[in-house]
Amino acid sequence: MDARPNEIATSTAATLIGVSYEMIRRLVKAGNIPSHRRGLTTVDGAVQGYAEFLREDARRAEANASAVRAHNAKAATVAAANSRRRAGLVDAEEIEIVLTALAGIATARLAGLDLAGRVSPQTAKQVAAEVKATACDFASAHAHAVALLKGEKPDDE
Repeated sequence: MDARPNEIATSTAATLIGVSYEMIRRLVKAGNIPSHRRGLTTVDGAVQGYAEFLREDARRAEANASAVRAHNAKAATVAAANSRRRAGLVDAEEIEIVLTALAGIATARLAGLDLAGRVSPQTAKQVAAEVKATACDFASAHAHAVALLKGEKPDDE
């Protein structure tokens, strides 16, 4: 067996570098450490190959860490934006209460409109009919809005 100068067994290379024999075999298979013949490499090839593997591994780890930091930053931004949006939302029950109150106030004011003596009886009758129609429109719009708030399909659709 004519050994090349500086040639060592891969098991010796593992001991020299301080890694397992299996790790040396993976590095040889991956092409990081040159193998001259089955089970043989050189001291320089083993050391330089392992050093290059470590540099590549560090670059991969840095890229992954950078990606993780970017994903975490994006997740934090989305969570913060969502919190701000949620804080700006009004509870659906509160909106329903406000809509009900407004519809009631508008209907009461229109119904309480007293035109006697200010306009002709015919005009007063026409205004009363319009007030009644408007009150019905308010009731319908109120029911529609409440159904939408509850996530239901309104009856008028």
